[in-house]
Amino acid sequence: MFPSFLLWLIEVTLAAWYLFWELVVMSRFRGLGLVDGCILLVLVICGALGTSTAFGAIDGIDLSPDVGGSPDIEKGTALPPPSDFLTPATPRPRSGTFEAAPIQPEKPVRPFTEVGYGPYVIGEAVDLSDPEIAASGPINPECHYVRFDHPAGPLYLMIVEGDAARLDVSSMGPEGVITGPSLPNGIGLGSPVGDIKAAWGDKVTTEPNKYGVGTDYIVTLSDTKGLVFETDEGAVTAFRVGRPPEVHWVEGCS
Repeated sequence: MFPSFLLWLIEVTLAAWYLFWELVVMSRFRGLGLVDGCILLVLVICGALGTSTAFGAIDGIDLSPDVGGSPDIEKGTALPPPSDFLTPATPRPRSGTFEAAPIQPEKPVRPFTEVGYGPYVIGEAVDLSDPEIAASGPINPECHYVRFDHPAGPLYLMIVEGDAARLDVSSMGPEGVITGPSLPNGIGLGSPVGDIKAAWGDKVTTEPNKYGVGTDYIVTLSDTKGLVFETDEGAVTAFRVGRPPEVHWVEGCS
């Protein structure tokens, strides 16, 4: 910094020289008296003193980068961060694995034929401990029905004295709705009676329905298996596959 005293001395000298030049050489202030000129000189000197004092105050301030703190501030180490400022993430063990929930396989659609439905074969014993059988409620050993929810519609298994006696497909749903699985040859609910004759030929016989509604078409496959189609207005309304005599029971288990 420039010395304050030397700065003040230069200012006073320049002010005195300026007054001398103006008063004497240039004669610009001829109207001023001696006293007035002195007063003007004093004011200039006081102004110079004030300026030098201000510079002196500034000269006393240390503006170096490390004023007011530790030199470590520039290095960023003066104040340590709090202990919980940055908490490192807990590393995941490399050996850890995610166990996805097992995907349950879709239940296969059981084949429905003149022989039976899946594991339930007409004329063979039924495992009464099977969850689907047990879920149907208390089993009447003489005659019991179990409902299966086939994708195409409900299917009913009749169990008589522990054996699969027959399977029923009927439109027992809401009025006007006909649903239920069909046989492998495509014959099912809603099929025309002509398809029955075309499929089984001379194995087909007819008789009036017990309740006087339409005609029953009876198909004799063997001494132990047969089909009964209930029809109305030339179309199948219900049918059953089973062994005699159960396949002919119009009232089912009733």
